[in-house]
Amino acid sequence: MNLTSTFTTLTRDTPETHAGPSGPELVAMFLGGITPADDPLANPLYADFAGFPRLYINVGSGEALLDDARRLHERALAAGVDSTLSQVAGMQHVFPILAGRATEADEELKRLAQWFSGRRRLTG
Repeated sequence: MNLTSTFTTLTRDTPETHAGPSGPELVAMFLGGITPADDPLANPLYADFAGFPRLYINVGSGEALLDDARRLHERALAAGVDSTLSQVAGMQHVFPILAGRATEADEELKRLAQWFSGRRRLTG
């Protein structure tokens, strides 16, 4: 399973979470004011990762959701999931969409393809 620029801080439990004015509005948009922010279906940090498939999480070092990706990766590893965190220097939110325009995106997609094909085991 590939996850790009994961958004998991719905509970606003870290200092960097939703520092901007749109933070609470984003959470309300996703949860509708009905679903609790710690519901595992809304926030994977509260999910049971037992039996989860292997993960490839990619994120740029300039990404606003960098800590979300790191926390998700750590949580998956703690549950015994084969998780790879690919953090690409200098890249921003959902940088793989820059394929064909940024060498870093092209290289990341090559790493992801290798990971999916299983030709090379990447370490997290």
